[in-house]
Amino acid sequence: MQRTSFEKFYLYFDKILLSFFGVGFSKYAPGTAGSLLATLTARLLVDLNTFLFLFMTIFLLGLSLWRIKIYLLTHPEDKDPSWIVIDEVVAIFFLFCILGKVSIIETVLLFSIFRFFDIVKPYPIYLVDQKRGALPLMADDLVAALFTYLVISLLRYLNYLLFSHLHLLS
Repeated sequence: MQRTSFEKFYLYFDKILLSFFGVGFSKYAPGTAGSLLATLTARLLVDLNTFLFLFMTIFLLGLSLWRIKIYLLTHPEDKDPSWIVIDEVVAIFFLFCILGKVSIIETVLLFSIFRFFDIVKPYPIYLVDQKRGALPLMADDLVAALFTYLVISLLRYLNYLLFSHLHLLS
């Protein structure tokens, strides 16, 4: 069956969006590659206008959920395709929105801690990851982002208590 121009457009659009401009098609560690590009992108964009960045992130969440749902409905054999990295991107974007100003050291920590939680998937991330559908596919990374936020906040607090005169994380 021949695809219409409209269908071809959406197939192309989905590949670009869901793979975050093709990064998800990386041969090695596509989730890490997507997370790294998301971290660098967020680091640049969040300082320009935090409110606009938050609005863009919420829009990207909704758009991604819609397009992931369509993809999963048309490819029921794929539970969580490795090339779809937009879930990592949205989670990292939200992290930058809620953390505010982030130092270089915190950026490296944020990336590393997020990847740890996303790969290891401790409880309850593991439970969310076991479910099928667009929302669970997105939610396991959002929960990993929440865990990352808690760890970074704890580190900020400890830095303040122990080393506020040294400003190690700022």
